[in-house]
Amino acid sequence: GTGKTTTLYNIVKSCNKRVLYLAFNKELCDSAISKFKDLQRDNVCISTIHALALQHVPKTIGKLGIRQISEMYEISWKEAKSIRTILNQFFSSSAKTLDTDSEYALDYWEKIQNGEVNCPHDGYLKLFQLSEKKLPYDVLLVDESQDITPAISSIIAYQKHCTRYLVGDIHQQIY
Repeated sequence: GTGKTTTLYNIVKSCNKRVLYLAFNKELCDSAISKFKDLQRDNVCISTIHALALQHVPKTIGKLGIRQISEMYEISWKEAKSIRTILNQFFSSSAKTLDTDSEYALDYWEKIQNGEVNCPHDGYLKLFQLSEKKLPYDVLLVDESQDITPAISSIIAYQKHCTRYLVGDIHQQIY
């Protein structure tokens, strides 16, 4: 396309600082690894945002299933679906607390945090966001930034010690 990844490549090429290149998905990550291989730099880490989060927030991974919620709380599938929607919206948001009147959603979130139930992918990303972890890099590169959620934006914004470059194209948004 438009040269977004090439721009980031040129930043890496001219940089001797510790660099974290974040891709939104595995395919883009693998492409960047292949493209940046010729630079032979050991100061560059290339990862997806989810893989990075998983390194810092060890949890048992699994789906946030309607059936599991329904059976756990002995409620209808419709109610369980509503709880899942509440949790998924919270996971992708920049909010630091789950603000809901649903006791089931609050209880399930607590169970996720305590490792009592499987943690969905966006759940461990939320846990990583809430940890406000300062990453050990000087430069943060984010490719395809049009696909990031408010939770991911919050993670990036917390890295105030880094020079941050985000490239994206709103006309290519797929998530």
